[in-house]
Order: sequence, then structure tokens, then C-alpha cells
Amino acid sequence: MEKNERLIAYILVLLITTIYYVIGYVFHIDILKVFVVHKDGFSIGFAAILLVFVTTFIVGLILMNLQKRKLNNE
Repeated sequence: MEKNERLIAYILVLLITTIYYVIGYVFHIDILKVFVVHKDGFSIGFAAILLVFVTTFIVGLILMNLQKRKLNNE
């Protein structure tokens, strides 16, 4: 079961990162992009990384809570 949980966590991080990147790209907000590409290179947004991890942690807690409630109701 641990492999399944790890896969779900990877997919969750990838999904949240993609959502933030798309929102940042559409509205031209660089703080939401983890990687910002410039003409002469790229930079890494540490605020975006922190935002992704905090959001992933909160969504993970919500999903675990919903899963526990579902198991208790059955």
C-alpha cells in the first residue's frame, strides 16, 4: 500500500505544480511559476516551491481525512 500512496503523492505534487504554472502563465504572474525562463537562462522561484509544498500538504491532509471518514462509514 505504501507504493500506491507514494504514487498518489507524486501525482498530486505534479498536478498542483502544473495548475500553478498554468495560472501563472495565463495571468503573467511569475511568483506562481517554479521555473521562470528568461532569454539568458532560467531562475527558480522559491516562493512557488514553498506554495506548492504547503498546498500539497493541505490537500493531502484533506484527502486522508476524507478517506478515513469513508472507511469509518462502511
